[in-house]
Amino acid sequence: MAGRVGLGEGAGLFGLAAALTLVLVPYLIQTLVWLGAGKQIRAEGPASHLSKAGTPSMGGVIFVGVTVLLGSLFLAGKDSGVAVLLTLVTATMLLGMVDDLLSSARYRRGGLRARPKLAWQSGIAAGAVLLQYLGPGLPPQKIPGFGSLSATWVIGPLAVLAIVAATHAVNLTDGLDGLAGSTTSVALAAFAVIAYHQGQESVGTLCLIALGAVIGFLWYNVHPARLFMGDAGSLALGSLLGGLALVTGQIVALIPIGTVFVAETLSVIIQVTYFKRTGGKRIFRISPIHHHFEALDCRET
Repeated sequence: MAGRVGLGEGAGLFGLAAALTLVLVPYLIQTLVWLGAGKQIRAEGPASHLSKAGTPSMGGVIFVGVTVLLGSLFLAGKDSGVAVLLTLVTATMLLGMVDDLLSSARYRRGGLRARPKLAWQSGIAAGAVLLQYLGPGLPPQKIPGFGSLSATWVIGPLAVLAIVAATHAVNLTDGLDGLAGSTTSVALAAFAVIAYHQGQESVGTLCLIALGAVIGFLWYNVHPARLFMGDAGSLALGSLLGGLALVTGQIVALIPIGTVFVAETLSVIIQVTYFKRTGGKRIFRISPIHHHFEALDCRET
């Protein structure tokens, strides 16, 4: 059964999450430097990014860890849907950590290959949707102009697709200092408003906890970044957005809420498709599209 959590408690946990992240990040930076978990910069990216080589990555473990810790302590026992979300983000964070370590300056293995990585993402998403189905159940999904969709055999696959797509999209967006964190913050705030409006106080509070943790992280991640979130952060944030869309019954709303993520993903799809069909021609100078703007001499900030 879902428990009630007041907005005041949510605001308090938001502040606590931000404070914990602000305090813990410097220690994480020192640890990552010691581990040699510096970022390798791909040669085909913008030349201006070469100076970022060696910047500690995998910073997402802090804001995900703070979110999971506070969510487990204050919310998981009140709402089984929140417990599913926390399981989902923990699993995707661990997957991202493996990818970050393999692509770090110390190991230099280029990270996980695309197909195994996608297979793991899909398996984690399917597992989370199954847990939701067996526990609190798959909520009806609101379709603007058409009412709601309640057929679980449709919602299940749709939810898996939404989680995988959101995970991949946020991962693609994580290419400029502060970009993924700031855009995800807007999306988390939107889902917080939706959840509280629908009476899902625990889910709304989880959004506020994650939002506070991400804002605390952004203090170190905005340009010039002292720490990157890495796949440990971007995969977890993307999966969280997809999971929130499912439990709030707002999978369709994920598209306008994640407009930036949709644009980033489409830019890659368009670029790759056009490149293959034209024998090597490009629409964008570099994709994802944030790098295209950089190639047009737009400053990173």
